[in-house]
Amino acid sequence: MKINLFKSKSFFYLFIVLSLFPWIQFTFKNTLGIQPYIAIYSLLLILLNIKYVTFNKYIFFFLFFVFVHFILSGLNFESVRGFLSYLSFCLVYIATSNFIKHSKEINLSFILNSALLIYIFVGLVQIYYNPDLFINLINKPFGYGQIAGRGVESLAAEPTFLGFHCLFILIFYFCYSIRNKQYNFNIFKLFLKKNKIFIILNSFLLLYISRSPSAIFLFLILIFSYLFLSSKFIFFLTLIFFLVGLEIFEASDLRVLNFLQNLSNPEMIFLELSVWERLLNIFISFYFGILKPFGNGYVELQSFFDEFWYLQPENYKISAVRFSSFLGTIVFELGIFTLLYFLFFFIYNPIRKNFSRKKKTLLLIFLITILIQSIPVSYPLVAVTLAIINSYSYNSFPGGNK
Repeated sequence: MKINLFKSKSFFYLFIVLSLFPWIQFTFKNTLGIQPYIAIYSLLLILLNIKYVTFNKYIFFFLFFVFVHFILSGLNFESVRGFLSYLSFCLVYIATSNFIKHSKEINLSFILNSALLIYIFVGLVQIYYNPDLFINLINKPFGYGQIAGRGVESLAAEPTFLGFHCLFILIFYFCYSIRNKQYNFNIFKLFLKKNKIFIILNSFLLLYISRSPSAIFLFLILIFSYLFLSSKFIFFLTLIFFLVGLEIFEASDLRVLNFLQNLSNPEMIFLELSVWERLLNIFISFYFGILKPFGNGYVELQSFFDEFWYLQPENYKISAVRFSSFLGTIVFELGIFTLLYFLFFFIYNPIRKNFSRKKKTLLLIFLITILIQSIPVSYPLVAVTLAIINSYSYNSFPGGNK
């Protein structure tokens, strides 16, 4: 094709929209959770613009590791699903890198604010009118609003995923804004200057609509990590106390506060079964990943969970199809060496080259902490965010970003 589609704003806008709504099903009726549209769209863009596409050599080595384990695992449902998940990550990563390279600066605030408003509108309808409304769009049998004390999923797979989605939208927009030199990597200005509406919408969606203990806990880690690294904290303290106060007022008997109140008593965490299941996912994936450093391949997981039956609450059996942790999935399936490769070349090295000490510490804390959580490998905003971080040069900012 003579026209480079990666230069088109319209194609880039569609790419971002597909990334922001990864659970919505249009034609595929399946239970995969993350839908394949963004991967298919990325593949078509790459094939139609192959002569303009720049490929990152590290993504090829990573894909080679993925393919080797696919061959060694044999042709079965688990191996095909695992391979396609990693392939989706690679395709979205390549497409994002080329959009960033070829496109001009684009203001994404309208798209992001609109997406947040859509999530909030659907969530409010599910909370106050009908918890089952719109769930046919994500192929769910019922809405989580029917479960007392829980938030709602809106247009995500479940409330926890919605909470993590809020956090990744935040960090994605943060990194993209830096790349566009709007804030000179000043996180204080990012919150105070031009994105007050975005921050308010994102926080409302996270704290009131999703009400996910895991996501809120990570949000607090992100905030207090910044406070620890920065002296500009008065606004942040005010914001935190206001939002937490609002949550306490609105949800004094809800699940999120029960969890926070029980943090001092580890035995009580067993009562929060979904939280305990995620912790067990992380532990088992890393345990068997370290035991077998070259990876277990794409295998059926139930036997691995059954081996740790004594860690599961009484009368509660975890049924595992695939590990929910992003990093846990990599270390279990591809091995500890592939995980270290991924951490160095896709996270640590780009951040080390492009950011000053405080900023890279903040990004590393956030990314490592959230990628250990229930983030699927095929979740597109991981690939989008990491590609953005790797796409710009530290020297491209006037005066540097100290």
